[in-house]
Amino acid sequence: MSQGFSIQREGDIEILVPTSENGKVTSEMPAFYNPAMATNRDIAVACIAAFTKGQDRRIAACDFLAATGVRGLRYLGLKGVDEVHMNDIRPSALELIFENLKRNYRTADVRREEGKISCKVDDKRVFITTHEAHLFLAEHKRSFDVVDLDPFGSPAEFLPSALRSARHRSMLCVTATDTATLCGRYPRTCARRYLATPLKTSYKHETGLRILAGYVTRLAASMEVAARPVLSHATAHYYRVYFRLRGSRSAADSALGSVGWAAHCAKCDARETYNGFLPPSPRCCGEPMSVFGPLWIEGMNRPAFVQAASENLPTGATPEARKVMEGLSREIDTFSYFDLHHLASLERRQVPPTDSVVEGLLELGYRVSPTHITPTGLKTDAPAKELTRIIRRIS
Repeated sequence: MSQGFSIQREGDIEILVPTSENGKVTSEMPAFYNPAMATNRDIAVACIAAFTKGQDRRIAACDFLAATGVRGLRYLGLKGVDEVHMNDIRPSALELIFENLKRNYRTADVRREEGKISCKVDDKRVFITTHEAHLFLAEHKRSFDVVDLDPFGSPAEFLPSALRSARHRSMLCVTATDTATLCGRYPRTCARRYLATPLKTSYKHETGLRILAGYVTRLAASMEVAARPVLSHATAHYYRVYFRLRGSRSAADSALGSVGWAAHCAKCDARETYNGFLPPSPRCCGEPMSVFGPLWIEGMNRPAFVQAASENLPTGATPEARKVMEGLSREIDTFSYFDLHHLASLERRQVPPTDSVVEGLLELGYRVSPTHITPTGLKTDAPAKELTRIIRRIS
């Protein structure tokens, strides 16, 4: 099987990955592997490790778009994971995943059926299948404690099936690579996929994350499941959100209370949030504000979970993964960030030193922190007008 393949190391495992003539990663490959997503998987390993600690049950994890199996194989190495399901529709992926499994673990009790291989690794069970994703999930209703959705594009079409496969008090991990859609470049596409109106702003990547989180929350609530984000990040070309799920009508109602609308003023960069499903009609600077949503308007990162995940980051994690987790651990819990370059351009001023702006905000009694999304952004509970005053004073 090594012909047309190369060896790639990631974390503590070594896998065979398909090679292409031009070196580009495409969905047409027999089982695509994107090395640029190693950061995504490093953080995922940390989050699943944090989730499994303290659990009093056997944990079953599922990657139903498994490709080379790299994500599932890394989950298999976690102490708290007892069962791993790896599925991919491509028949070629079945043997590739099994080959990668054998390269890293000692297998026993191997059983083969058409489109399925099952085996044991120590006291853990491993299942490799080659089914259509929706059919696979439908056959495993309420079967998984960890459901990882990492598609080549939008996760929207898989979310209903993924939610149905998750157990009570489980974790849903969602990646979206259609960031241009979520952050406002293609509003009609966003309306179709996520039933939301986006807005392209200087903080568009955080609102993209929040539109994704709001959509998952609304969809889960329709199934009487509460979905609450506990960790999220906007990195490179994708968004990633981790949700804790709880099967409860009252909990679903409560989660919906954190979904609402946001309004933005193009003149002064002010922004406001509103609970509920009826869009508001606010005004600022004498004109109507642009309203967008629905989206998640409360905290996107639970500090205790971020801390636990940071402590479980793999030893060989990428520098970018460490940078993201360090950034998340410092961020304060506010709706969005202010981009200093954008604020300075609105005032036709030079961009002020970040440290000077931070000092000015702290002197006024506001909280402030960097954001992991951009080095020119600041998260603060100060209104836009206070940042504008500081920029005028020091620029």
